[in-house]
Amino acid sequence: MTWLYTIVIIGYAMLILLLVKEALSYQRNKINLLSSPVYGFSVVVNYRNESKNLPHLLTCLQQLDYPSHLWELILVNDGSDDGSAELIDSFKQKTKLNMLSLTRLQESASAKKDGIQQAVDHAQFEHIICTDADAHIPSTWLQAFDTFFRQHPKAHFVAGPVWLEPNGSLVSRLQSNEMIALQMMTIGAFAHRQPFLCNGANMAFTREAFTAVDGYNGNRQVSSGDDVFLLEKLSAEDLDKCHYLKDRHAIISTSTKSSWIGMIKQRARWAQKSGHTKSRLGKLISLQVLAMNLLIIASPVLYFLNWMSLEFLVATWTTKFFVDALSLVIGQQFFEDRGWQRGFVVCFLIYPIAVAQIALWSLRKHQWHGRSVSLGRQAEG
Repeated sequence: MTWLYTIVIIGYAMLILLLVKEALSYQRNKINLLSSPVYGFSVVVNYRNESKNLPHLLTCLQQLDYPSHLWELILVNDGSDDGSAELIDSFKQKTKLNMLSLTRLQESASAKKDGIQQAVDHAQFEHIICTDADAHIPSTWLQAFDTFFRQHPKAHFVAGPVWLEPNGSLVSRLQSNEMIALQMMTIGAFAHRQPFLCNGANMAFTREAFTAVDGYNGNRQVSSGDDVFLLEKLSAEDLDKCHYLKDRHAIISTSTKSSWIGMIKQRARWAQKSGHTKSRLGKLISLQVLAMNLLIIASPVLYFLNWMSLEFLVATWTTKFFVDALSLVIGQQFFEDRGWQRGFVVCFLIYPIAVAQIALWSLRKHQWHGRSVSLGRQAEG
């Protein structure tokens, strides 16, 4: 078993390097709330049956502390049948926001990719920012991006911070802790100039760069990945123009899934795109995380069968516990989520089961927002 433990340690060494790089050298961005904004932004939101979330999103956008003539809202309707479109129309009549409503023209397996492409084609401004319909947006959001682009005028892709807001349940806390760990890996990877993760709920890019790499052409057959595939193409075009916006004023928070199966389905959909990405670092870390969690599940049985020593079992569990805790300790310094300690031990014990179930679900076809989606296939409906 020595070779297996060596592989596990090497994998965790990569994770620790990402985390330490983020903690020691990747500086936070600081905005000057008194300065006058310079950049204009086209904010893009794709939605499908989001009538419960859209009112809060629109309220947040109304409260943005940013000149109204310097940003617009582009909403792309993906076949909603729950009154979402009517809600948007009603809101447009009552607000002074610069809004444009579009209906998705299905050209690929991904509604978000289609929607973003259409929004780019109609955008008034050069800088595009994407978020989700269930997002909680701070009033300083656009100010933070404006400050960053002034500091990095040549940037053509900027990944923003995303946090999942827990609601008190164990499933919710599990998702929140996972997102913090993913964000820390994301920041560390950008700091090492090896970005392979970002989140479509908070990302910005320039129309010129998007057009230069022909948008999503080449990965339209995958139903997810509107975020990482674009990052991959733009980092290949010019890595030095891809950045992470480490600024608390730009943190987007979204709701966690309310049930275990809802969480599994969402993560399985996320996992499906990994096989189509080109990042070796991303694939290695994904493989290591899967292998380690499977080893945690199997270790009691292996010990019972005398295929694993007690020392190896203890070392395996201790290593994983330390790295999991380290990622959350570092993460709470930025996200200021000090509630991660509550339920951490239980989350530590059940997360390997979630990972195994996600891996299995990612191999099958499943429903997402009323549509059947699967890896590398055209979405139905």
